[in-house]
Amino acid sequence: MSWILTLTLIFVVSAAPAADGLPPLTDDAPPAPVVQGPDRSVLVSVEAQVFTQPSAAMKQVYGTNTPFAGGLRAAWLFGERFGVGGGASFALRKGTGVAPAGQTPPETWMTQVPIELEGSMRVLVFRTQPVVPYLRGGLTGVVWRESWADSAGKLAWIQGIKFGVHVGGGVQIRLPFPEINMRNRRIGDAVLDDIWLHVEGWARSANDFGRDGLDLSTAGAGVGLTFLM
Repeated sequence: MSWILTLTLIFVVSAAPAADGLPPLTDDAPPAPVVQGPDRSVLVSVEAQVFTQPSAAMKQVYGTNTPFAGGLRAAWLFGERFGVGGGASFALRKGTGVAPAGQTPPETWMTQVPIELEGSMRVLVFRTQPVVPYLRGGLTGVVWRESWADSAGKLAWIQGIKFGVHVGGGVQIRLPFPEINMRNRRIGDAVLDDIWLHVEGWARSANDFGRDGLDLSTAGAGVGLTFLM
């Protein structure tokens, strides 16, 4: 009878529920940590520019007056290294036109809006890299309008578009801001990941690929902010 009692006690103890607050035992291994690869896909840049236009006609009318512009660019990134996108900038120059001998030269204004389609490459070796060199280049169309007051005091103008190519390059310097997570997003999914200060040089050919006529070719430098999202 004693062995029957012993078996009964073993069965009762093994069938008893686990104590409250204690998780059930398991032999499963803990899940492996998730290693997140490059997932940022949008790059947006704003920039202030200073430039020169070396053609003889532009030097004669505008010289070194108002050589400033502002620009905006955006690119879709692949692996945070290669991108395709475009941008536009705006410049308004003031100059002195040409007039016959004995007449006062008119005041002249030149509006230029370069529109660019381009590819880009970032020399990114590791994700937390503090300085990232980059190159960009592609096609350009410069929408322009030149206006002045005619002999009767009325506003006159001519306008058009000049096509060409552009190249540029510089460095992006990571600014010491933490990652920014906006509301209404999945946990850990940042809307804005990094903010960079960028400095670059660039050149643009805008003379319809060497044809005669107005030459709006330009070279310059820019500084601005780049947002990686």
